Amino acid sequence: FARVYKIHDDKLDLDRAVKVLLPTGKKEVSDRFLTEARITARLDNPHIVKVFRVDEWQGCPFIEMEFIDGKSLETILLERGTFPVYAVCAVGIFIASALKYAHTLEFTLSDQHYKGVIHRDLKPANIMIHSDGRLKLMDFGIARPISTGLHTMGENIVGTLQYLSPEQLNHKGIDQRTDIYALGAILYELLCGIKAFPDEGLTDLVNKKASGIYKPFGEFPVSVPKKLTEIIDKCLCVDKEERYHSAESLIDV
Repeated sequence: FARVYKIHDDKLDLDRAVKVLLPTGKKEVSDRFLTEARITARLDNPHIVKVFRVDEWQGCPFIEMEFIDGKSLETILLERGTFPVYAVCAVGIFIASALKYAHTLEFTLSDQHYKGVIHRDLKPANIMIHSDGRLKLMDFGIARPISTGLHTMGENIVGTLQYLSPEQLNHKGIDQRTDIYALGAILYELLCGIKAFPDEGLTDLVNKKASGIYKPFGEFPVSVPKKLTEIIDKCLCVDKEERYHSAESLIDV
């Protein structure tokens, strides 16, 4: 529903990223876009992309954000295949830190007070690594406060299937542990070079997620510390009660 452009602000002599909503004629899409802007603008963390303003251009709403001079984890994975263990750990710590902040943030939106924001669409394409090494989480397009379902698009499944938690696929209650599941899937992919749940058809994918079936680390030609595999396995538990209950508890491991 949107397209992202790189622009140059002549007055400030700075590059910016502008996300423009494409014309759809659907109110729920524009409402979701505005909610994304309002939520992201309240997130002030070194590992989350910064929003500067919301406006319109020729009738199309847009969000102006900081421009990240770098590559997404998805692009880097395509280029190199896998990440070394130390890099996987660094990504895990940085993203967990951003999630800890988002999951505990208290804010007011439309005169309603909320505590905590869940991203709901964590994936390598939504994580940027700046050329100077900084990591940035972006695209809160389907994020929502933990305590409510703002613009959830009814019973539609929103997000990217390979990284969705079982409870998202089954339309069950979701909370911060949904993001922790997705982080586990990302760390698995960085280590092994393939998705924990490859796109082999919706039915097969859903069944494997429901059963917690993915290729064991021991079947890959990489040496992974036992502690790290235990952490990822715990993030990917089918039952959310068996996962880390918070990003803070994950960081503390």
